[in-house]
Amino acid sequence: MLSIFGKKKISENNVANIVVNFIFKHTENGFPELIEIVENTPEFIVKPDIDPENIEDFLMIVLVGNLNFIPIYFNPDQEQRLRDKIIEKFAKATQLDVATLKTQIKTYKDFMVRVNHPSKNMIYAMSKSFFRKYGLNDCQEEFFRTQKVPNPMFQKRLDSVMTTYIFNWEQFIGKYKVV
Repeated sequence: MLSIFGKKKISENNVANIVVNFIFKHTENGFPELIEIVENTPEFIVKPDIDPENIEDFLMIVLVGNLNFIPIYFNPDQEQRLRDKIIEKFAKATQLDVATLKTQIKTYKDFMVRVNHPSKNMIYAMSKSFFRKYGLNDCQEEFFRTQKVPNPMFQKRLDSVMTTYIFNWEQFIGKYKVV
């Protein structure tokens, strides 16, 4: 219910539930479409063969990408509490203990930063990480394959797709006040 003075209040716990549900829903529903886009990419000389059941790497890429955007919208204290709640709920949903998940998040984030260096754009990091984790370099023409970078046309297409997996914090905080 909107208050007279503005935004509806929502707890950090409920926000964490919403974000975790968003990540799972969009990743599970969107992965087959992403595979189809990748498999029909005209820039590849060999058709990629991604197993639709092999979603774990993509799920972690999306989680890390989403966690990276939280500090943009929240103060450091609230950002840390939200991150912790999201990680806790995500760990429970994946039947991992929190410490194991935090280690995996750190490993993926380090990998994403490394493959995206020197850029700090997280969407690019997500695309390049997907490209590497799913072995797409082997599907390209020799010029890009030897450089171990995605064809720029494919990269642009993949960047556009990756934005759909990021929670829309701007819209959310326009409607809600997180308490």
